[in-house]
Amino acid sequence: MSSVYNVEAGQRHYQWGSHLLYGLFGLPIKDDKPLAELWLGGHPSLPSRVQLDDSSWQTLDKFLEQKPLNFLFKVLSASQPLSLQVHPNHTQAKEGFERENTQQIPLDAPHRNYRDAYAKPEMVMALSPFKIMVGFKKLEDIVDNLGLIQSERLNVILESEAFNHQTLLFSLLQLAQEDKQQIIAQALSIGIGHNDLMWQQLVELAHYYPSDIGVLAPLYMNCLTLEPGEAMYLPAGTIHAYTKGTCIELMGCSDNVLRAGLTPKYIDTAELMACTQFTSFIPEKLTPMPVESEQILQPTETDFGLALCQVTEHEQSLTVTSRSILLVAKGRIQFNDTVLLAGQSLFIESGTYQVSGDGLLVRAFESK
Repeated sequence: MSSVYNVEAGQRHYQWGSHLLYGLFGLPIKDDKPLAELWLGGHPSLPSRVQLDDSSWQTLDKFLEQKPLNFLFKVLSASQPLSLQVHPNHTQAKEGFERENTQQIPLDAPHRNYRDAYAKPEMVMALSPFKIMVGFKKLEDIVDNLGLIQSERLNVILESEAFNHQTLLFSLLQLAQEDKQQIIAQALSIGIGHNDLMWQQLVELAHYYPSDIGVLAPLYMNCLTLEPGEAMYLPAGTIHAYTKGTCIELMGCSDNVLRAGLTPKYIDTAELMACTQFTSFIPEKLTPMPVESEQILQPTETDFGLALCQVTEHEQSLTVTSRSILLVAKGRIQFNDTVLLAGQSLFIESGTYQVSGDGLLVRAFESK
Protein backbone atom coordinates (compact mmCIF):
# COMPACT_ATOMS: atom_id res chain seq x y z
CA MET A 1 0.00 0.00 0.00
CA SER A 2 1.27 3.47 -0.93
CA SER A 3 2.32 6.10 1.63
CA VAL A 4 2.02 8.94 -0.93
CA TYR A 5 -1.36 9.95 -2.39
CA ASN A 6 -2.41 12.69 -4.78
CA VAL A 7 -4.91 15.08 -3.24
CA GLU A 8 -7.40 17.39 -4.96
CA ALA A 9 -8.50 20.46 -2.99
CA GLY A 10 -12.11 21.47 -2.49
CA GLN A 11 -13.02 24.95 -3.76
CA ARG A 12 -15.07 27.71 -2.16
CA HIS A 13 -16.39 30.47 -4.42
CA TYR A 14 -17.33 33.62 -2.52
CA GLN A 15 -17.83 37.18 -3.73
CA TRP A 16 -14.92 38.41 -1.59
CA GLY A 17 -12.53 36.00 -3.37
CA SER A 18 -10.33 36.76 -6.36
CA HIS A 19 -9.18 35.26 -9.66
CA LEU A 20 -5.56 35.14 -8.47
CA LEU A 21 -5.55 31.49 -7.38
CA TYR A 22 -6.69 30.37 -10.83
CA GLY A 23 -3.53 31.81 -12.36
CA LEU A 24 -1.21 31.06 -9.44
CA PHE A 25 -2.09 27.36 -9.44
CA GLY A 26 -3.13 26.85 -13.09
CA LEU A 27 -6.74 26.02 -12.23
CA PRO A 28 -9.61 26.20 -14.75
CA ILE A 29 -11.87 29.20 -14.19
CA LYS A 30 -15.42 28.18 -13.21
CA ASP A 31 -18.17 30.44 -14.62
CA ASP A 32 -15.92 33.47 -14.00
CA LYS A 33 -16.60 33.10 -10.25
CA PRO A 34 -14.04 34.47 -7.78
CA LEU A 35 -12.10 31.64 -6.10
CA ALA A 36 -11.92 32.43 -2.39
CA GLU A 37 -10.57 29.29 -0.72
CA LEU A 38 -8.94 25.94 -1.44
CA TRP A 39 -9.56 23.36 1.28
CA LEU A 40 -7.06 20.56 1.94
CA GLY A 41 -8.33 18.24 4.63
CA GLY A 42 -11.14 15.98 5.71
CA HIS A 43 -13.73 18.38 7.10
CA PRO A 44 -17.10 16.88 6.08
CA SER A 45 -18.48 20.19 4.78
CA LEU A 46 -15.86 20.23 1.99
CA PRO A 47 -13.49 17.23 2.08
CA SER A 48 -10.58 16.97 -0.33
CA ARG A 49 -10.42 14.00 -2.67
CA VAL A 50 -7.57 11.50 -2.51
CA GLN A 51 -6.43 9.19 -5.33
CA LEU A 52 -6.22 5.57 -4.22
CA ASP A 53 -3.76 2.89 -5.34
CA ASP A 54 -6.23 1.67 -7.99
CA SER A 55 -6.43 5.26 -9.39
CA SER A 56 -10.00 5.73 -8.15
CA TRP A 57 -10.85 8.74 -5.98
CA GLN A 58 -12.31 8.91 -2.48
CA THR A 59 -13.06 11.80 -0.14
CA LEU A 60 -10.36 12.32 2.46
CA ASP A 61 -12.80 12.12 5.38
CA LYS A 62 -13.80 8.60 4.29
CA PHE A 63 -10.20 7.62 3.54
CA LEU A 64 -9.13 8.64 7.07
CA GLU A 65 -12.36 7.61 8.78
CA GLN A 66 -10.59 5.52 11.44
CA LYS A 67 -8.24 8.37 12.38
CA PRO A 68 -9.28 11.81 11.06
CA LEU A 69 -6.73 14.58 10.57
CA ASN A 70 -6.74 17.15 13.37
CA PHE A 71 -6.15 20.12 11.04
CA LEU A 72 -7.65 21.90 8.05
CA PHE A 73 -5.21 23.39 5.54
CA LYS A 74 -6.44 26.23 3.31
CA VAL A 75 -5.24 28.68 0.71
CA LEU A 76 -7.26 31.90 0.88
CA SER A 77 -7.31 34.85 -1.52
CA ALA A 78 -9.35 37.96 -0.70
CA SER A 79 -9.99 40.94 -2.96
CA GLN A 80 -12.52 42.32 -0.45
CA PRO A 81 -12.75 42.33 3.36
CA LEU A 82 -14.06 39.22 5.09
CA SER A 83 -16.40 39.35 8.08
CA LEU A 84 -15.28 40.36 11.54
CA GLN A 85 -15.23 37.07 13.43
CA VAL A 86 -14.22 34.92 16.38
CA HIS A 87 -13.71 31.15 16.66
CA PRO A 88 -14.57 29.06 19.75
CA ASN A 89 -12.27 27.04 21.98
CA HIS A 90 -12.71 23.29 22.52
CA THR A 91 -15.16 23.51 25.44
CA GLN A 92 -17.29 26.18 23.77
CA ALA A 93 -17.42 24.25 20.49
CA LYS A 94 -18.31 20.93 22.14
CA GLU A 95 -21.04 22.43 24.32
CA GLY A 96 -22.38 24.66 21.55
CA PHE A 97 -22.56 21.82 19.02
CA GLU A 98 -24.41 19.56 21.47
CA ARG A 99 -26.77 22.38 22.46
CA GLU A 100 -27.71 23.23 18.88
CA ASN A 101 -28.17 19.53 18.07
CA THR A 102 -30.54 19.24 21.03
CA GLN A 103 -32.41 22.28 19.70
CA GLN A 104 -32.61 20.44 16.34
CA ILE A 105 -31.13 23.35 14.41
CA PRO A 106 -30.15 22.01 10.95
CA LEU A 107 -26.40 22.02 10.27
CA ASP A 108 -26.91 24.25 7.24
CA ALA A 109 -29.32 26.68 8.95
CA PRO A 110 -28.26 30.35 8.60
CA HIS A 111 -28.59 30.86 12.37
CA ARG A 112 -26.49 27.79 13.25
CA ASN A 113 -23.25 28.77 15.06
CA TYR A 114 -21.62 25.36 15.54
CA ARG A 115 -21.28 23.06 12.55
CA ASP A 116 -18.96 20.69 14.43
CA ALA A 117 -17.69 20.06 17.96
CA TYR A 118 -14.13 21.28 17.48
CA ALA A 119 -12.08 24.34 18.36
CA LYS A 120 -10.70 26.54 15.63
CA PRO A 121 -7.39 28.13 16.59
CA GLU A 122 -5.61 29.16 13.41
CA MET A 123 -2.31 30.30 12.00
CA VAL A 124 -1.87 32.36 8.86
CA MET A 125 1.16 32.70 6.57
CA ALA A 126 1.18 35.39 3.90
CA LEU A 127 1.82 34.48 0.25
CA SER A 128 1.36 38.12 -0.80
CA PRO A 129 1.20 41.28 1.34
CA PHE A 130 -1.72 40.29 3.56
CA LYS A 131 -3.83 42.83 5.42
CA ILE A 132 -5.49 41.79 8.64
CA MET A 133 -7.33 43.42 11.54
CA VAL A 134 -6.68 41.45 14.71
CA GLY A 135 -7.12 41.87 18.46
CA PHE A 136 -8.28 44.90 20.41
CA LYS A 137 -6.24 48.06 20.84
CA LYS A 138 -5.59 49.46 24.32
CA LEU A 139 -8.67 51.08 25.85
CA GLU A 140 -7.10 54.54 26.02
CA ASP A 141 -6.27 54.41 22.31
CA ILE A 142 -9.80 53.27 21.49
CA VAL A 143 -11.26 56.20 23.45
CA ASP A 144 -8.97 58.64 21.64
CA ASN A 145 -9.83 57.24 18.19
CA LEU A 146 -13.59 56.94 18.63
CA GLY A 147 -13.73 60.26 20.46
CA LEU A 148 -12.60 62.02 17.28
CA ILE A 149 -15.94 61.14 15.69
CA GLN A 150 -17.67 63.48 18.19
CA SER A 151 -20.88 61.48 18.25
CA GLU A 152 -23.10 62.05 21.28
CA ARG A 153 -24.38 58.48 21.09
CA LEU A 154 -20.84 57.10 20.87
CA ASN A 155 -19.60 59.31 23.70
CA VAL A 156 -22.23 57.83 26.02
CA ILE A 157 -20.57 54.44 25.45
CA LEU A 158 -17.03 55.78 25.85
CA GLU A 159 -17.77 57.74 29.03
CA SER A 160 -19.59 54.95 30.84
CA GLU A 161 -17.99 53.86 34.14
CA ALA A 162 -18.38 50.27 32.94
CA PHE A 163 -16.56 50.94 29.64
CA ASN A 164 -14.27 48.13 28.50
CA HIS A 165 -13.69 46.06 25.35
CA GLN A 166 -16.77 43.94 25.99
CA THR A 167 -19.19 46.80 26.65
CA LEU A 168 -17.85 48.58 23.57
CA LEU A 169 -18.50 45.70 21.16
CA PHE A 170 -21.86 44.86 22.74
CA SER A 171 -23.03 48.48 22.73
CA LEU A 172 -22.04 49.04 19.10
CA LEU A 173 -23.99 45.97 18.00
CA GLN A 174 -27.05 47.08 20.01
CA LEU A 175 -27.26 50.58 18.53
CA ALA A 176 -30.34 51.48 16.53
CA GLN A 177 -29.67 51.41 12.79
CA GLU A 178 -30.34 55.16 12.57
CA ASP A 179 -27.60 55.80 15.15
CA LYS A 180 -25.23 53.44 13.34
CA GLN A 181 -25.74 55.30 10.05
CA GLN A 182 -25.14 58.67 11.67
CA ILE A 183 -21.93 57.49 13.38
CA ILE A 184 -20.65 55.93 10.14
CA ALA A 185 -21.35 59.16 8.25
CA GLN A 186 -19.49 61.21 10.87
CA ALA A 187 -16.57 58.76 10.79
CA LEU A 188 -16.38 58.97 6.99
CA SER A 189 -16.26 62.76 7.14
CA ILE A 190 -12.99 62.35 9.04
CA GLY A 191 -11.67 59.30 7.20
CA ILE A 192 -12.02 60.45 3.59
CA GLY A 193 -8.69 61.98 2.60
CA HIS A 194 -7.04 61.07 5.93
CA ASN A 195 -3.45 59.81 5.66
CA ASP A 196 -3.61 57.47 8.68
CA LEU A 197 -3.88 53.79 7.70
CA MET A 198 -6.65 53.01 10.19
CA TRP A 199 -8.87 55.75 8.76
CA GLN A 200 -8.07 54.63 5.22
CA GLN A 201 -9.09 51.10 6.22
CA LEU A 202 -12.34 52.43 7.68
CA VAL A 203 -13.18 54.16 4.40
CA GLU A 204 -12.46 50.96 2.46
CA LEU A 205 -14.69 48.91 4.77
CA ALA A 206 -17.51 51.44 4.40
CA HIS A 207 -17.29 51.07 0.62
CA TYR A 208 -18.26 47.40 0.95
CA TYR A 209 -20.44 47.61 4.10
CA PRO A 210 -21.92 51.15 4.19
CA SER A 211 -24.55 50.28 6.82
CA ASP A 212 -22.47 48.02 9.08
CA ILE A 213 -21.12 49.43 12.35
CA GLY A 214 -18.21 47.00 11.94
CA VAL A 215 -16.61 49.64 9.70
CA LEU A 216 -15.39 51.26 12.95
CA ALA A 217 -13.22 48.19 13.67
CA PRO A 218 -9.93 49.81 12.52
CA LEU A 219 -10.39 52.36 15.32
CA TYR A 220 -10.56 49.70 18.04
CA MET A 221 -8.57 46.84 16.47
CA ASN A 222 -4.96 46.49 15.31
CA CYS A 223 -4.46 46.91 11.54
CA LEU A 224 -1.45 44.88 10.38
CA THR A 225 0.17 43.74 7.14
CA LEU A 226 2.00 40.41 6.94
CA GLU A 227 4.69 40.35 4.26
CA PRO A 228 5.15 37.18 2.15
CA GLY A 229 6.54 34.40 4.35
CA GLU A 230 5.54 36.05 7.62
CA ALA A 231 3.19 34.07 9.85
CA MET A 232 1.01 34.68 12.88
CA TYR A 233 -1.00 32.54 15.29
CA LEU A 234 -4.54 33.50 16.32
CA PRO A 235 -5.74 31.64 19.44
CA ALA A 236 -9.42 30.75 19.71
CA GLY A 237 -11.40 33.77 20.87
CA THR A 238 -9.27 36.31 19.00
CA ILE A 239 -11.38 38.83 17.10
CA HIS A 240 -10.08 39.29 13.55
CA ALA A 241 -10.89 40.02 9.93
CA TYR A 242 -8.79 39.41 6.84
CA THR A 243 -9.16 42.42 4.56
CA LYS A 244 -6.99 41.79 1.48
CA GLY A 245 -4.36 39.45 0.09
CA THR A 246 -3.45 35.79 -0.35
CA CYS A 247 -2.36 33.47 2.44
CA ILE A 248 -2.06 29.94 3.70
CA GLU A 249 -4.24 29.14 6.71
CA LEU A 250 -3.81 26.19 9.04
CA MET A 251 -6.41 25.60 11.72
CA GLY A 252 -8.13 23.04 13.86
CA CYS A 253 -10.40 20.86 11.72
CA SER A 254 -13.44 23.04 12.26
CA ASP A 255 -15.83 25.33 10.40
CA ASN A 256 -17.20 27.17 13.46
CA VAL A 257 -17.52 30.94 13.02
CA LEU A 258 -19.11 33.55 15.30
CA ARG A 259 -19.54 36.78 13.36
CA ALA A 260 -19.18 40.27 14.82
CA GLY A 261 -19.78 42.51 11.81
CA LEU A 262 -18.94 43.31 8.19
CA THR A 263 -21.48 40.76 7.04
CA PRO A 264 -25.15 40.40 6.13
CA LYS A 265 -25.08 36.99 7.84
CA TYR A 266 -26.44 36.07 11.25
CA ILE A 267 -24.75 37.58 14.32
CA ASP A 268 -25.44 35.82 17.64
CA THR A 269 -24.44 38.61 20.00
CA ALA A 270 -24.77 36.57 23.20
CA GLU A 271 -22.62 33.69 21.91
CA LEU A 272 -20.11 36.15 20.47
CA MET A 273 -19.75 37.81 23.88
CA ALA A 274 -19.25 34.41 25.53
CA CYS A 275 -16.48 33.31 23.14
CA THR A 276 -14.45 36.49 22.56
CA GLN A 277 -11.25 37.25 24.46
CA PHE A 278 -11.79 40.84 25.60
CA THR A 279 -8.22 42.00 26.18
CA SER A 280 -5.74 44.24 24.37
CA PHE A 281 -3.79 41.83 22.20
CA ILE A 282 -1.44 41.87 19.22
CA PRO A 283 -0.36 38.36 18.15
CA GLU A 284 3.37 37.92 17.76
CA LYS A 285 4.78 36.82 14.44
CA LEU A 286 5.93 33.21 14.48
CA THR A 287 9.68 32.61 14.30
CA PRO A 288 10.65 29.74 11.95
CA MET A 289 12.77 27.01 13.54
CA PRO A 290 15.21 25.21 11.21
CA VAL A 291 14.94 21.41 11.36
CA GLU A 292 17.04 19.59 8.75
CA SER A 293 15.84 20.81 5.34
CA GLU A 294 12.71 22.60 6.62
CA GLN A 295 11.71 25.74 8.50
CA ILE A 296 9.10 24.83 11.12
CA LEU A 297 6.29 27.15 12.21
CA GLN A 298 4.81 25.61 15.34
CA PRO A 299 2.63 27.50 17.85
CA THR A 300 3.28 26.10 21.33
CA GLU A 301 -0.40 25.47 22.11
CA THR A 302 -1.46 23.67 18.92
CA ASP A 303 -1.22 20.05 17.81
CA PHE A 304 -0.47 21.04 14.21
CA GLY A 305 2.16 23.10 12.41
CA LEU A 306 3.61 24.20 9.08
CA ALA A 307 6.95 23.21 7.57
CA LEU A 308 8.48 25.17 4.69
CA CYS A 309 11.05 23.64 2.36
CA GLN A 310 12.83 25.74 -0.24
CA VAL A 311 13.51 23.09 -2.87
CA THR A 312 16.51 23.37 -5.21
CA GLU A 313 17.92 21.30 -8.05
CA HIS A 314 20.16 19.52 -5.55
CA GLU A 315 18.26 16.50 -4.22
CA GLN A 316 17.64 16.57 -0.49
CA SER A 317 16.04 14.23 2.01
CA LEU A 318 12.82 15.14 3.77
CA THR A 319 12.17 13.26 7.01
CA VAL A 320 8.51 13.31 8.01
CA THR A 321 7.45 12.03 11.45
CA SER A 322 3.67 12.42 11.19
CA ARG A 323 0.84 12.43 8.68
CA SER A 324 1.01 15.50 6.48
CA ILE A 325 -0.53 17.30 3.53
CA LEU A 326 1.95 18.87 1.11
CA LEU A 327 1.26 21.82 -1.17
CA VAL A 328 3.57 23.21 -3.84
CA ALA A 329 3.11 26.94 -3.20
CA LYS A 330 5.23 27.88 -6.20
CA GLY A 331 7.53 26.32 -8.76
CA ARG A 332 7.99 22.72 -9.91
CA ILE A 333 9.08 19.99 -7.52
CA GLN A 334 9.92 16.31 -7.83
CA PHE A 335 8.78 14.38 -4.74
CA ASN A 336 10.18 10.83 -4.97
CA ASP A 337 8.88 9.76 -8.39
CA THR A 338 6.05 12.30 -8.54
CA VAL A 339 6.41 15.64 -10.35
CA LEU A 340 4.30 18.39 -8.77
CA LEU A 341 3.44 21.82 -10.15
CA ALA A 342 2.27 24.89 -8.21
CA GLY A 343 -1.07 24.19 -6.55
CA GLN A 344 -0.71 20.39 -6.54
CA SER A 345 -0.92 18.46 -3.28
CA LEU A 346 -0.10 15.13 -1.66
CA PHE A 347 -1.17 13.31 1.48
CA ILE A 348 1.77 11.41 2.99
CA GLU A 349 2.49 9.13 5.93
CA SER A 350 5.62 9.39 8.05
CA GLY A 351 8.83 8.39 6.27
CA THR A 352 11.88 9.72 4.44
CA TYR A 353 11.39 11.21 0.98
CA GLN A 354 13.60 12.71 -1.73
CA VAL A 355 12.81 16.16 -3.15
CA SER A 356 14.40 18.27 -5.87
CA GLY A 357 13.44 20.94 -8.37
CA ASP A 358 12.82 24.65 -7.91
CA GLY A 359 10.03 25.90 -5.68
CA LEU A 360 8.45 26.24 -2.26
CA LEU A 361 6.97 23.15 -0.62
CA VAL A 362 4.59 23.80 2.29
CA ARG A 363 3.75 20.90 4.59
CA ALA A 364 0.91 20.90 7.13
CA PHE A 365 1.50 18.27 9.79
CA GLU A 366 0.12 16.77 12.98
CA SER A 367 2.44 17.35 15.93
CA LYS A 368 0.79 15.36 18.74
